[in-house]
Amino acid sequence: VHTEWVVDFFFTKSFSKCVCLICRSTIAVPKKGNVERHFWTVHKSYDTDFPPKSELRNRKVNELKSQSTRQQSFFTQHTSKAKAATEASFRVCHAIVKNKNSLQDGEMVKEAFVEAADSLNCEFFSLQLGESTDVSDTAKMCVFICMVFSDITAKEELLTVLFMKEQTRGEDIFQTFKNFIEKTELPMYKLVSITTDGAPAMVGRDDAFPDFLNYHCIIHQQALCAKMLNMKEIMDVATKIACSIRARSLQRRLFRAHL
Repeated sequence: VHTEWVVDFFFTKSFSKCVCLICRSTIAVPKKGNVERHFWTVHKSYDTDFPPKSELRNRKVNELKSQSTRQQSFFTQHTSKAKAATEASFRVCHAIVKNKNSLQDGEMVKEAFVEAADSLNCEFFSLQLGESTDVSDTAKMCVFICMVFSDITAKEELLTVLFMKEQTRGEDIFQTFKNFIEKTELPMYKLVSITTDGAPAMVGRDDAFPDFLNYHCIIHQQALCAKMLNMKEIMDVATKIACSIRARSLQRRLFRAHL
């Protein structure tokens, strides 16, 4: 398609075809005679309404080209989504057949996909990080997520379990979590708060989690406080009182009556 055909006859090139911008008709043989014949036969009034080499004609051409571009992008996007859905369905069926399972399992997979999609389509979410060591001395970090949806309902799930390779310092925990969100492309703009154990790397001013609320577990702080305070005398008295009350059922009933 020659450049002058766009202004003279309202024709452009779309997907290797010569297409009329006005009626979206295509010309099998893109020759000037065929294009000119179509314009003067079907759209003759356009030459009068939009005089050649006028600003009005140029604006009309640009308007029709914009409409054509929007239509093409819409169909391209729709085709891409359909292709992706077909590919996903094929991959699921291939995995089911490869493991010699029944194709009826596909319905279960579909239901799981729907549940997962509903869970991922949340308005906002908050995270909780917890690090611990299992019986095999392997350090793991559990990441819990609390999601809030558009209908103000909330849902809590275990998002993932991350393995700590070496040390379990706050800096290592932060780096492991950072690698996870970069790999999974977690939408961090929806994150509103996070709960951690209060490690410096988690609350640092420069390299931690800025711009949203953060909470920290009080158990760790209580343990540190208990080591610093001498509570032996108080705890001994409290233990004797509790044992005295629990020793006899009569003492328990009398104590409960005074509450």
